[in-house]
Amino acid sequence: LCGAVESETGRAVDPDLLALLAPCYLALQLGDHTLSTEIAADQPAGATRLRAAAARYRERLRNELLSGG
Repeated sequence: LCGAVESETGRAVDPDLLALLAPCYLALQLGDHTLSTEIAADQPAGATRLRAAAARYRERLRNELLSGG
């Protein structure tokens, strides 16, 4: 993605900005999938898929925060 953005804009992606936005994105996705799981409670297969995705985002966010970016 960074390569595509740099190619389109002709500018390098700022690594400090990327480090700031990565945990924000992961937290957003975690919240979205967690809330969606509650909405899809009457659809077991969908809820299971959403719970698994939320768990992956939770782990990625945890790792991102523990590594300091």
